[in-house]
Amino acid sequence: MNVQEKIASTKTIVADPERAADLWDKVCYTPDGYDIVYFFDFIIEACALGWNDSYVKTTLEKIIAVQVQSGNDLGKIPRYLTASLDYSDRNNIEFGLELSTLALIEFYNSWSAETKALFDDFIDKALYACWEHDNVAVTYTNIFVMRAWNLIALGENLDSGRTWGDSYSLTTSQIAQAGYDLLDRLYTQTTQYGFHEFNSPTYTGVQAECIGYLANYTKNAASREKALKMREYLSAILCANYFNQASVLTGPMSRCYNRGFSSGQIDQLAGGMLMGKSMYAYNRYAAWKISEKYLKINRQFPRMAAWIFGDATDAYTDGKTYFRMNALNYVDRFYSVSSAGSHYTGNGTEKAVTIAVSTENHPCNINFAHYMEGRGDPYGFLPGASTHVWTCFRDAYARSQHNNEIVWMQAGNCTDNPHATNMRSHVIVPMTNVDEIWVDDTKLIDWESSPQGTTFFFRIDHVVVTIKYLYTFGTDGSDKSHTLIYDSEGLRNYYVLSDGQRHYAMRITTELSPSVPSSTQIAGVAMYWRADDCIYSERQFRELRQMMLNLDIHAPEQKVYIAGDSSTDTFYCYVNTPEGRKLGINGHFVLKNYYNRFIYDDKMPEYLS
Repeated sequence: MNVQEKIASTKTIVADPERAADLWDKVCYTPDGYDIVYFFDFIIEACALGWNDSYVKTTLEKIIAVQVQSGNDLGKIPRYLTASLDYSDRNNIEFGLELSTLALIEFYNSWSAETKALFDDFIDKALYACWEHDNVAVTYTNIFVMRAWNLIALGENLDSGRTWGDSYSLTTSQIAQAGYDLLDRLYTQTTQYGFHEFNSPTYTGVQAECIGYLANYTKNAASREKALKMREYLSAILCANYFNQASVLTGPMSRCYNRGFSSGQIDQLAGGMLMGKSMYAYNRYAAWKISEKYLKINRQFPRMAAWIFGDATDAYTDGKTYFRMNALNYVDRFYSVSSAGSHYTGNGTEKAVTIAVSTENHPCNINFAHYMEGRGDPYGFLPGASTHVWTCFRDAYARSQHNNEIVWMQAGNCTDNPHATNMRSHVIVPMTNVDEIWVDDTKLIDWESSPQGTTFFFRIDHVVVTIKYLYTFGTDGSDKSHTLIYDSEGLRNYYVLSDGQRHYAMRITTELSPSVPSSTQIAGVAMYWRADDCIYSERQFRELRQMMLNLDIHAPEQKVYIAGDSSTDTFYCYVNTPEGRKLGINGHFVLKNYYNRFIYDDKMPEYLS
């Protein structure tokens, strides 16, 4: 029986007693900063294992103890359990309800009257907070789809003999209809433009779970049909972007909270459905049998995944209209090269350009990624304005990708980051998993020596990643140097992966401005990124290096760029690739009346020739 047949034939959900025991320990002795979502996770695991509902009762009591019981914030819960609880994020209740509704459907009838009463009390107030949270945009995909699932499941399964939502006095029909309406809007958005919040390892997991739950549980035929069609879309996205060698989702990501690797909530569900890996109990209730036509995509190497994630378009000089919000992911057996054609929002957790590598000797999930920041946080560990890890906003950005190679540019001024003191560009390098480094045509012996160069080669088994700087301009218009740095002290420079080990990183840093630029200044970098496989011999590696070092580059003279000034705002950069392709960008900088940010108005087709 293959993986898909096992999923399709599963009648009894298999839970993990060891995981449930660990989650229970955290319920009893909660670590500082613990995510409350794990409390709801525990309820599913414990009930799936058939544990006595006294465990559920105790967990619900702990949840209700931190739920707001009166006032304008009625029903809200904190996301992280600390000494000073934060109720400001209105999304928290949606995360709590996602698994609560699953528990309602699967386990409620087996609970004692006392446990049911506690659950009803939590849901009654939670629905008040959820109903207040009615201004979520359909483009905020993960929260929007959670709300659709929560309201449909609650409306269809709560006691219809009473009202809910505290003073809102909602009937179950009202609750369900609100969910149906949300699902209708999401379905229309998805069929036209796909999920706007795309390919995030965390939020694709939320999307897949909620769509899976809806397809499996909704009692409304029209809603089930829409959920099934969106589940097909998710099957295609997952099969196209899942990197089997590393067992993770790859590609450009609207948000990813780990700079040196990509990992999140989708890993268990996708790994279970595609590769037969273990899943959490709540994953199994959402899992589905993926059609063979999508599984064939996942088995094809190399493959180019291309999709759109929004309605924004550009009219290019060739007379055609293109979707600006597009994404590409070129996946081979041992690497993935990917880029987005536009920012998702421009926040500091995006991965717009990424190369992921995983080989036989280095099977871990590692990636090369680029970030601009100005607060001494290249690896993304300093907290920002929220509980997430922020750095600075991305501004002007453009790219051209052809299969395994990308020409791209990023520029900005850091002025919308209140914590910035300067402006720097960083390429994150997964040092632990690199076998050999060359800077220009010199092999690096001392990896702590901080060499400077313009072309950097990273050999990982038989895969070589090339990072080549094509053009750099500081706020003063001058070229800037690029330094490969290993932070031996002062900064945390490692990531802990699923193997439990520390995986250290290096960075290629470019100092673009020693202080925060003014609102009219702009600085940035243009690069050529490429991955090559089957580089087994020294001769092959030497020939590749020479080919990259001799790349034919076309870029403007060094100058100061001022957005909106027609004499200084035009920017182009392209290369004539070794395969005879002209690959690059051409456009001008524009100052957008939105947070006083720069954008790059790219009017040339992405493939110049």
